[in-house]
Amino acid sequence: MKKPPAKRRQAQVAAEYLVITAVVLIIALIVVYVVGGFNVVGPEQREKLGQAAWSGAQPIGVSGIVWQGSSMSFYVRNNGLERLRITFMRFSPYAAANMNITLNSQEERRISFGVWPSCSGTGNVFEFKDFRFVYEKGTISNITQRVNVPYVGRCK
Repeated sequence: MKKPPAKRRQAQVAAEYLVITAVVLIIALIVVYVVGGFNVVGPEQREKLGQAAWSGAQPIGVSGIVWQGSSMSFYVRNNGLERLRITFMRFSPYAAANMNITLNSQEERRISFGVWPSCSGTGNVFEFKDFRFVYEKGTISNITQRVNVPYVGRCK
């Protein structure tokens, strides 16, 4: 049996080396991504994504949050077709509140709170990871609404 020429053998070794290096690099990138080394969505994108998700949420949407100092205002909207009554709102880690707010279909209302800590520094980012409403619709009570996207905003 004849030996392949030396140049051909070198080319084969170089190709095998490149394939092995590429596979190792892909595996390393996957591991880094899974462990959380890359933040795929930056702060501006997270802010837009959270606000879009919450403004279009069904049936209760949040069209905006204004947090200035220790005063916070939520602009909530009934995006549904039926009248509903909000009985509880949680925006963690900051606060939770029982309430009795009735919204007709497509009605928007401002809900204001005094909160601590204050949102200091215009443009500072805040994030509500556990943001939910409990409401009643018709004869059904204790319905919980969550959106699996945090609400991200900026201090005013």
